[in-house]
Amino acid sequence: MHGGSYWFQPVSFQYAMMNKISKMADARVVMPIYPKAPIHNVNEATAMVLARYLYLVNEELVSPEDIIFVGDSAGGGMVLSLLQMMRNRKYPLPEKAIVISPWLDVSMSNPEMDKIQGVDPILHKDDLKFEGKVYADGVNVKDPLVSPIYGDLTKLPPIHLFIGTHDIFYADAKKLNEIAFEDNVDLTMYTYPSMDHVFPAYPIPEAKVALKKIASLIK
Repeated sequence: MHGGSYWFQPVSFQYAMMNKISKMADARVVMPIYPKAPIHNVNEATAMVLARYLYLVNEELVSPEDIIFVGDSAGGGMVLSLLQMMRNRKYPLPEKAIVISPWLDVSMSNPEMDKIQGVDPILHKDDLKFEGKVYADGVNVKDPLVSPIYGDLTKLPPIHLFIGTHDIFYADAKKLNEIAFEDNVDLTMYTYPSMDHVFPAYPIPEAKVALKKIASLIK
């Protein structure tokens, strides 16, 4: 599930990253191009992605144990929101989830973000707050459907979270990790010092290390 603030279509670096992961892990990648804000909203986007997952399971007869949810940025947030929805509705769950720089709270209300904003060259808090509210389209911005950090993460598949410390989403990633520890949730966080938002997509040595780890988790 690709990122882009729930507003933008996937770009070349996201396709390239998933192509690398696919080859390294010898895995098929399915990337749903879900409907975007401001024309569409969270209900339409999540319904489309859920329908694609159920198609794989029910029509292509792919076992849920052979499916791994992967998402970057907004797509990482969608992964965790969908998993909570699917558990609540008693749908079969995938084997695990891998989220890269996930957008966990569209309200952007964590004050720790302000301390990181100065070293984040990509994300801007105020822009994201506006885009998240439009995507929510009347849904409370702290509803788990748009901000999975406020939901119940128990009884979900194992979650692997990759994040850099120069990413304003690092503030919420740390918070999620603390919540997971308190609630005995199977979450593993991989923290990379001085790395920016979705750094595994960059042509840098640190990205190669992260992609190798992600591919090993898939294999």
